Amino acid sequence: MHEFNIDNSYTKPTTTPEEQELIVRPSPKPLRKAEFALRNILQDEQPDGHIKDVLEQMANQLAFLGRVYREQIKTPENLYEEYTRQVHIYVDHNLAVYAGEGGLSYLEYVNSFPNFAREPRPEEFNLLELRIPILVDPNPPIEELAFIANIVYIEKNNIINKTFEPKTPYYIWTHFGEKYRGSNQSAEEITKNLKSPEVPVTIREALAITIMYRGFFTGFFQDGNNVDVTGSYMGKDVINLSQQNGQNIILRTNGHINPTTGLLTKGELSINKPKTED
Repeated sequence: MHEFNIDNSYTKPTTTPEEQELIVRPSPKPLRKAEFALRNILQDEQPDGHIKDVLEQMANQLAFLGRVYREQIKTPENLYEEYTRQVHIYVDHNLAVYAGEGGLSYLEYVNSFPNFAREPRPEEFNLLELRIPILVDPNPPIEELAFIANIVYIEKNNIINKTFEPKTPYYIWTHFGEKYRGSNQSAEEITKNLKSPEVPVTIREALAITIMYRGFFTGFFQDGNNVDVTGSYMGKDVINLSQQNGQNIILRTNGHINPTTGLLTKGELSINKPKTED
C-alpha cells in the first residue's frame, strides 16, 4: 500500500532491493504556501543584504518546483512522480467532497487511489499503444469534471455508459486519440472492430484525460485534437470532444467518417485500489 506522510509528501515503497531509496514528492499546495510566506516576509520585513538574497532565492526555488510539479509530460517516464502529480490535481480541485457520504479527509482521499507505478503495464497494452496511465475518480458529477477541464458541456443529461465503470477510484492505460486518426471508418465501425483487451473509454475517463493533460486539445497536436467517445453515448449519439471557435466543447455527433477525428480507447483491465493486507 502506498503511504503519504504527515507533511503531504510521498514515500516510494521499498519492497525490493532495487527500490531501497526514498522519493519524496511534496504536494503543490505546501509549495505555494511556503513561497507566499517567504514573499510576505520579504515585503513586510524588508530584510537587507545576505538574508534578503537567501529568502529571494528560496522563494524562487519554491516557485520553480511548483511549476515543475504540474508539468505535463506526454509520455511520463517516472510513474511514481506522475501518479503523485495526478492525485494532487484531484486534491487541488477539492474532489474529496464527493467521495463517500460526507466526503473524505485529505489522506483518506489520496490513499483511495490505486498506484499505477506499483504494477507493471501489461505488455499487450504496450503493443496496442495504450501507454498513458490516467487516474479516474468515479464520484464527481460529469458537469464538475467538465468545468475543471474547462470544457463547455452542451447537453447535461441522457448519458448512457456502454463500457463498464468501477464504483471506486481506478486507473486506465490509454492514449490521446491519435491512434485512430486518419481512419476511413466511422467511430462505431472502429469500436465494433476493436479486439480484446482494447475497449472504448467513457466520457468520465475522457474528461479525466483532459484534466490531467491540459495540452490535450492544442498542445500535443499541431492542428488541434478532435476525438469521439463511444464508451458513453448521449441517447443514441456518439459523444465528441473538440475545440471550436477557441472553446473546448462536448457535443453529440453521428460519429461519421472523418479522418481528422480520433477515437479514445483503453485497456479493458481498469485497476481498482486493492484491499489492504492485514
